[in-house]
Amino acid sequence: MAAVGPSGAAALTLAFVMPSFVLLLLLGFDYDALHKHLLHVYPLPAYGVAALWAGLGFHWLGERFAWGRWSRAAAAAALLAAIAGVGSLWNLRAGYDWTARYVGAVLRSLPPDARLVLVGDTELGPVAYYHLIENWRPDVTLYQSQGLLLGNRLVHPMRIADDQAARDELRGLVERESAPVAFVQSTPEGYAQRHRGLYVLADKSVTDRDAVSVELPDEVRRFLDESLLARDERDPWSRLAQASLRERLGGVSRSGSTPRAAPIRRRRGRCRVSLRTTPARLASPRPARQPARLCRARRSPATWRKHAT
Repeated sequence: MAAVGPSGAAALTLAFVMPSFVLLLLLGFDYDALHKHLLHVYPLPAYGVAALWAGLGFHWLGERFAWGRWSRAAAAAALLAAIAGVGSLWNLRAGYDWTARYVGAVLRSLPPDARLVLVGDTELGPVAYYHLIENWRPDVTLYQSQGLLLGNRLVHPMRIADDQAARDELRGLVERESAPVAFVQSTPEGYAQRHRGLYVLADKSVTDRDAVSVELPDEVRRFLDESLLARDERDPWSRLAQASLRERLGGVSRSGSTPRAAPIRRRRGRCRVSLRTTPARLASPRPARQPARLCRARRSPATWRKHAT
């Protein structure tokens, strides 16, 4: 830091601390995966200062050990290779298919001609892409609960007085549709609920409007066992989606009994992971570490496309 002087060193330190540590102290929340990606632009000045420090440190090493031109070039190439290698672990995702498996489990398990009401971008973006672009389950109709996206708005977000109008319109959707209506989140009150793990069917045919039942279709159960409870994805978005789904399943398990999955079955050198899905396990924030975790029966996006259409 002698190259910039004491005042320059103090300024760089302040520029690093303010948009990082001080920002977290002022906002007062845990810097988890959700908040990290919501506020990832604010620590950018700190990253810039860290990069400047790395350059100054590299220059100091070259002067301290009297590196020649080729030595400095080799050290710089090694540093760039290390940065590229670490970055590739998170950004090279040619084999990533968790989103396709999640959307496939949702769409394939829906009843024919169902209406699916989505809320957040965690499920809206992936489901809408595979439904509208890849043409998975063309008999299904998608809605966004607040009318923010998709052309078939139930309500216009700029023309309603409050959230109650949107809730009333969702109830109207259930009442006027003869086809099943499924909700990923925020199921309207006043209807019996059939929890299917990844979504809830509002059942207006049941007399007891407070009735809650849990039924896991085979496709949903397979997804829960192989892709949600038995493994953690590496990227922050998938981990966030997994945490949200586990939280919802934990709430379902507290409301009633949950069907058990079949035991682990192995065939032809591969295994089909099938964990004992108990209420306590569903409520756990992280999956248990079991040997079955090493068995990853995965399908390619092409296979999911074949079965979802």
